Amino acid sequence: MYNIGKIYGIFYNLWDKLSFFKKAFFISFCGIIFLFPLLNFFATEHDEQYTMLLFQYSWKDMLKIIMSEDGHPPLSYIYQRLWSLGTWNNIFMLHMSSLFVLLMMVLLGCYPIRRLCGDKVALIFIFLTFAMPSSFRMASNMRMYPLAVFFITGVFVYSQNILLKYRKSDWIFLTLFSILGMYTYYYCVIYSAIIWLLLLYNLIISKQYKQLKNFFISGTCVALLYLPWLYVFFSQFNYMKEVWYPSIQNTVESLDGLLLMFYVHDSKNVGYLVKVSTNVLSVYAWLLIIQAATDKKNSKNHTIIKNFLLMSIIFWVLGFTISLMIRPILHLRYLIVQIGTMYLALACAYINFKQFRKLFLGILLLAFILNYSQYREYAKDESYQKFQYQIRKNIPKDSLVIYNNSSGKMAMKYYLPEYKTAYVPLIHDIVLLQDRVVAEKKNLKNLRKYKNIYYLSPLIPGMSCDEFIGNTFYIPYTFCLSKLTVIEAKDIIKQSQEIITY
Repeated sequence: MYNIGKIYGIFYNLWDKLSFFKKAFFISFCGIIFLFPLLNFFATEHDEQYTMLLFQYSWKDMLKIIMSEDGHPPLSYIYQRLWSLGTWNNIFMLHMSSLFVLLMMVLLGCYPIRRLCGDKVALIFIFLTFAMPSSFRMASNMRMYPLAVFFITGVFVYSQNILLKYRKSDWIFLTLFSILGMYTYYYCVIYSAIIWLLLLYNLIISKQYKQLKNFFISGTCVALLYLPWLYVFFSQFNYMKEVWYPSIQNTVESLDGLLLMFYVHDSKNVGYLVKVSTNVLSVYAWLLIIQAATDKKNSKNHTIIKNFLLMSIIFWVLGFTISLMIRPILHLRYLIVQIGTMYLALACAYINFKQFRKLFLGILLLAFILNYSQYREYAKDESYQKFQYQIRKNIPKDSLVIYNNSSGKMAMKYYLPEYKTAYVPLIHDIVLLQDRVVAEKKNLKNLRKYKNIYYLSPLIPGMSCDEFIGNTFYIPYTFCLSKLTVIEAKDIIKQSQEIITY
């Protein structure tokens, strides 16, 4: 025990001598080292495939798809498209776009959060950004969620800086983060509105009346900059109402979102110990935050925690009211938007209650190890590597591969670009717009020039590949590959034209 205490003392003294930025760099470096192996560079989820497929279109057509048939604002797609251009559209590097957002979260910790709360809270915020289970998911998801978390965290942090540590530049950053968040994700619009209303309320009760002029100037700028997108929003809203939207069941299930740190890769396949440890961590974190918010101490940390808690409560009341009276809008995965603000509130609470630190760190360590182990299993998934091997082994390069939905398109385009392909829309997919399959349509008109024709189709649950047409066998990642004659291929094309036409 003496030796352990002595070693701990040596490390503590070394740590204590480091400057703030060296400490922040060390935490971030270790965080990247730990998170990097969790990125699955070969397998992608359906929504991520959709994002990747958008990149095959011109900028004009991509924005046209987003504005007409998508349910999100465009900024995250633009960011990831630019990232893909800078990284040669490489899947390995595409996954890095989300990890890069976590590094931008570190900048929030190093500058506005440090100015607002001091070195200790800033370092704890940076540590939580890499150590919490929810960040495992955020660091590997090629969607809008990481950017949305970053912008809403920025909106909240700069609103609190205006209230507690005012600089004129804070209004500029608040305006910038607000409008960027609103063009990233519609839930950012809701959270931003709540944060701005809380800021107005706090300015009034603290009698900072001189700030009201800046408030209305900045608020007007945000409203005017977002006004052009409102028409697109209502168009998307009406379209998604007919195609897909959360259900009341999703809304009820999203109550789990109260445990925001329970955000694992696939909640249906989570190990029992992983689930228990993460829920215990989440409940304990909320208890720390609630206890700190109800504490009578009138400090900056107390104000930040209280405003975070008010924001969360208002969002939940508003979200459930809209879901019950108008249409459901809540889903578990959407609620990760406020996770960065929760990290800040938790960091402030952690500083206030010294007696709970060791217990919290123990629970966090257990949840970290169990979640990390599970994510490593996902990261080892070699389905797409096996998919490439099987296709190249069984199909000559001069073959034509017919596919019928976005999974097949993504698999062929990103992993096997050397093959000729053609889309047969047995299953309509919004990303496969009619005017973008003209080139592949030509392949369907010249079937006889191909010695080999294959049909790649996702395996429907409950079916086996034996039930598909032609000489069929199973391909990893739940695909069936069928070899077709020209006549069989024409029959499939004919069937598809009866369902949806070009």
